[in-house]
Parts: sequence; C-alpha cells; structure tokens
Amino acid sequence: MDSRGNIASRTLMGGTRLLEYTLAVGVFLGSFALWVVAPFGSLWIAAQLAKDAVTMMIYVLFITPVTMTACAFALGALYRAYLRVSGSQVTRDRTAWLGSLSGDRRLTRGRRPILDVSLTFSALTAIVLLVVWFLLLAENHVPAGFLP
Repeated sequence: MDSRGNIASRTLMGGTRLLEYTLAVGVFLGSFALWVVAPFGSLWIAAQLAKDAVTMMIYVLFITPVTMTACAFALGALYRAYLRVSGSQVTRDRTAWLGSLSGDRRLTRGRRPILDVSLTFSALTAIVLLVVWFLLLAENHVPAGFLP
C-alpha cells in the first residue's frame, strides 16, 4: 500500500476491471449531471410547469436544490462503489502550509481522486456552457439602455 492508501500491486480480473472503469465513467457522468443536467433540467421543468415568471422562480427555488441533492447522493453512492471495487482508500492531503509549519517537508502527493477530477471538469464545463449560453444563445443579454 502506498502513502495514500492505494493498493500498488493489485491483480484484478477482467470483469472487475470492466466494472471499475464503468463506475469511473458513472462518476464522471454523475458529476456532469450534478453541475449541468440538474440545474438546466430544473429550469426547463419549471418553465414547463409555470404560467408566469414569479411562479417559475418559485418552482426553480424548490426543484433545483432537490434535484442537485438527489444527484449528489447518487454520485456519492457511485463513488463509494468505485472505491470498493478498485480497492483504494480515501486519505486527506495535508495542505502545504501545514506541512511546512510542522517541519515535514516531504512532497508525498499522489494521484488526485477520480471524484476531484470529475467534479472540477464538470464544474468548468458548466461555467463554459453558461457563458456560451449567455453570450450567444440568450435573447436579451444586453441591457435595454445600451440598445440603439
């Protein structure tokens, strides 16, 4: 076992390796669903249900946290299943300033956990999609005072 709790020399059978990769893809899709599908899907559902803007915002304020919480719980279950199948353990890294204050100057940084990578990638994707929608697809993204 290495310093992060990962099993260095593990022999996995073909089916177990396939299950591990499938769960990794599921974690990435779950992260994407958390940051992109749940918010935009909530907006779409609220727009279909509401008759006016005030009602739509009330629906959005209720539907979005519920769907994002459900996605977060599902993502947590997928990640726990991935950790169980892959045989790795979650360990917390100490921040650099804690290491330097304690006199422990070793750099023992291992691979980033798949959940960190997938959440970062999906959050950046959501930001890019929001900017693209705002700049290119939104109907009224310029304030009315600046129009000729």
